[in-house]
Amino acid sequence: MIRWGSTPFGVIFIVLIIFTWFIKYPDTIIGDFTLSTSNPPIQIINRLDGSIKTIHFQEGEYVKKGEKIVAIENVLAPNGVLFLSQFLTDVKTSLSNKHFEFQNLTSNNSLGEIQTAYNELLNNLKDFNSLMNNQYYLIEANALQNKIEQNKQLILNTRNKVDISKESLEIAKERFQINQQLYQSKVLTKMEFLDNKEKLNSNKKAFEDINTLLIERKIALDGLQNQYDKLVFDRQEQKRKTRESIENKIRTIENHVAIWSKGNILKAPFDGVVSYSKPLYPNMFVPSNEPLFIIIPQSEDYKGYISVSHKGMGKIKVGNKVFIRFHNYPHKEFGQVVGVIDYIPNIAFNNSFNISVKLSDGLTTTYNRKIVFTPEMQGEAEIITKDIRLAERFVYHIYSALD
Repeated sequence: MIRWGSTPFGVIFIVLIIFTWFIKYPDTIIGDFTLSTSNPPIQIINRLDGSIKTIHFQEGEYVKKGEKIVAIENVLAPNGVLFLSQFLTDVKTSLSNKHFEFQNLTSNNSLGEIQTAYNELLNNLKDFNSLMNNQYYLIEANALQNKIEQNKQLILNTRNKVDISKESLEIAKERFQINQQLYQSKVLTKMEFLDNKEKLNSNKKAFEDINTLLIERKIALDGLQNQYDKLVFDRQEQKRKTRESIENKIRTIENHVAIWSKGNILKAPFDGVVSYSKPLYPNMFVPSNEPLFIIIPQSEDYKGYISVSHKGMGKIKVGNKVFIRFHNYPHKEFGQVVGVIDYIPNIAFNNSFNISVKLSDGLTTTYNRKIVFTPEMQGEAEIITKDIRLAERFVYHIYSALD
């Protein structure tokens, strides 16, 4: 009875082992997926404040490279352009003169987006005028120059005194040598000899003192010269920086004036489909540096990027299969898109690796359904690092338990 009862269990066990050989249970790594193309979509940004004059294409229409999409009319009045052009010409003419001063620095509060740059230019010009007419600098510079000249004269006088003191010291030395011989010959008394020696020492001290005074006056002159040089350098540096800032502001304003003069026509950089960032209509005001639309290339060469952390990166290889599930297309209804890893970077950015994936069948899913491409589509990617059987996984677990 025991043998007959164990036979069915044995058969079932063998069947289960056979099934585990045919059932796949692969190793996987999950990452965030972003879809793009080999020629990615480009965002077109408005360059200046203005109002929409014309819209040449509607949402989703196909455009060719160089075709006009949107024309924008600047909000600056024509007299504003003329005012700025004349103003910049006057400023540049003044800059070309060696000795110049900026005149007629009047404010203008109707210059739109360039108002800030214009106000900053006015402030720079006023600063430059202040530098050129700085009475404190002139007084300070003149005072230092006078002190320098006075110290030079004092040094000259002191050098003359050094020469006189040196000559007096030489005479005192010679007199002392004669008196010393007379003292040794008993011609002079000791008292007379000591008086003569004291005079020699006084001459030595006087010579040393006048030399010390000469050194002190030289040091004082160097200090005054350094003060004067620093004063001149600081002023020149202020002038250079202010002038450089003026020239930068002039270039900025000139660029805006050039754009205003031509108007702003936004064109397609390549063939593709236009997609607006928001509804646009004629006479609508649009500020500068705002994205207005995207040109999506009509390319079937889709590429994607998987963001993966350091964990498990060593298991990922070029050629690994990838299953992609897009967030806006539930995979249980639409299926998954299949891809293959074609590039793995060596360096991580922001603690993650951006792995490149080429889509094997484009945007056709495993359910044979076509997904519509939109720029920067997001999803989840499952990388198959090792396509092993269930039986092999059991064996690995047994080995792990034995270890």
